[in-house]
Amino acid sequence: MKPTTKQIEALTYLTDTTTEFVGYGGAAGGGKSYLGCYWLMQMGYYAAGTKWFIGRDSLKDTRASVIKTWAKLAKEIGFTQYKFTPEGILFDDETEIELLDLSFYPQKDPLFERLGSKEYTGGWVEEASQVHPLAFEVLKTRIGRWMNDKIKKKILITFNPKKNWVDTTFYRPFIGNKLPKDTKFIYALATDNPHLPDDYIETLRNLKDNAT
Repeated sequence: MKPTTKQIEALTYLTDTTTEFVGYGGAAGGGKSYLGCYWLMQMGYYAAGTKWFIGRDSLKDTRASVIKTWAKLAKEIGFTQYKFTPEGILFDDETEIELLDLSFYPQKDPLFERLGSKEYTGGWVEEASQVHPLAFEVLKTRIGRWMNDKIKKKILITFNPKKNWVDTTFYRPFIGNKLPKDTKFIYALATDNPHLPDDYIETLRNLKDNAT
């Protein structure tokens, strides 16, 4: 699959030496999962021995969505130097991608202390609008901790619109031209993705609920 124009823009920020946080999204069909898998596939291949994470609100959903997209993309581009493990994905070059449960447990772990001992090169928060904002704040402290001498620490944050922290952290500052220098946001819609079937776009247009 050839990356879309919006995905190429995101990949540019994900591989530069200044950006730390890349927000990407805006609607279903914008290519969020493909972007995350493609980026980590490239980084894991070219930066042997690095450590990354993929996290979302439900570990079950992470496995169901990410693993499926990863396998599909890997087959499309002929990438075979990896295997799935109980923890996530392990490359032949010892690069590791850990799947994280970012569910909020107010009784047993309200401060996400389970993430406190982790050390990562960087990572990806998927469906971030469903994730508690404190999880993102803690993960900020866990990147840049593993083989970052020549690799800029990064977190990719992908999401659909929601009036919560993703809106105030990315979308509102973006439209107001007030994003911090280390943060970028790419507004990607289904119409920006030429790989979608025409009937998918038509289905979205015919939805009766405007928010959906």
